[in-house]
Amino acid sequence: MKKLILILLLIPNLVMAETWVCASLINDKIETNVFKRVGNEFHWKINDELTIKYEIWYEDALQIKLIDTKKYDIGIGATLLAKTNPPSYSAAHLYSVDTRKWGGECEVVE
Repeated sequence: MKKLILILLLIPNLVMAETWVCASLINDKIETNVFKRVGNEFHWKINDELTIKYEIWYEDALQIKLIDTKKYDIGIGATLLAKTNPPSYSAAHLYSVDTRKWGGECEVVE
């Protein structure tokens, strides 16, 4: 009985664990982007010092729309994680003088 209760308590944590490992071609180099679900957010780790947090703006069976939670910056970041086969993503950072867009295929792990 104790084992059954433990398993039932762990199931919600197992369902919520989700990491998207995505690759894109930028300036003729393959770059890897990792988006990890943490509660009601996704974290995009840029490097050891910088992680951008995205709110889940919308989610359904086909897609997850993310928006940058960093409100004090001049600009906005948005990412679409498409639950296609294979999974893919599109991202854009929009600033007053610059716009950057990229995307590629992903693998969903965990």
